[in-house]
Amino acid sequence: MFITGQNDICKSVEKMIALVVASIYEGYEDNEADYADLEWKNGKGQHAWACIFKQTSVSMQKYKEYSIFSMKAGQWPYIMVFDSSSNTALMVLKRLNFNNRRTQLYAGKMHYIFSGIPANSDLDQESPMYQQTSFLQPDPSLNTLIQDEFIKLQNRTGTTIRRFLVLTFDADSVRIIKSCEIQLMNSHGDLIKTYNIDHLIPVRWTEEPSSISITTLRPDDGKTNTKSQIDDKTVVKPKKQFIRKDGTE
Repeated sequence: MFITGQNDICKSVEKMIALVVASIYEGYEDNEADYADLEWKNGKGQHAWACIFKQTSVSMQKYKEYSIFSMKAGQWPYIMVFDSSSNTALMVLKRLNFNNRRTQLYAGKMHYIFSGIPANSDLDQESPMYQQTSFLQPDPSLNTLIQDEFIKLQNRTGTTIRRFLVLTFDADSVRIIKSCEIQLMNSHGDLIKTYNIDHLIPVRWTEEPSSISITTLRPDDGKTNTKSQIDDKTVVKPKKQFIRKDGTE
């Protein structure tokens, strides 16, 4: 799917991705609970990322083939997840931010999310999803900067990075993940393929059917004989285990 090679290697990458998606979901849940109890609040979004990083670290601990590396871009912390069985590296970013950063890349502005793209040089001959016009070609000096950052990434892993992926996601105003994608770029930052992975998003199912009717009727204020219709939301009782949209745990 994302890499070429043996089937078990591909499955290892996909399992790593599934763990990260679940960590984002659980990280947002933890953030809702933790942030409400904080005496001093310094940005709910920033705290959410801390919860996501923590949950990802916990999820990876029991798999010897996966590693998580804490990184920093200036004062901003981020993580890189690495699968040693396929030499695949993965970073996470919100989709809107990713799209904005790609636009800025062609204006000569570097972002850490592109530090791993030299690993995908084998895709440079593939046709990109969106053709760039000549005035949007990256500044040549940017290639040197990206290559330098890539060397730093490989030094952290202690081995060769053969594939680099970016996991992007959207979340709504109540911090529920709406969609996830894997972005596969070539070494110039051109998008070669986008994979929808919504089926990996965990879903909380109710433990028992709700006793509340989805649609009920209530009388108006008594001035008329008509009744108005209202929709009540069912009460969701979370289970301990997660079930994905494809029905698997």
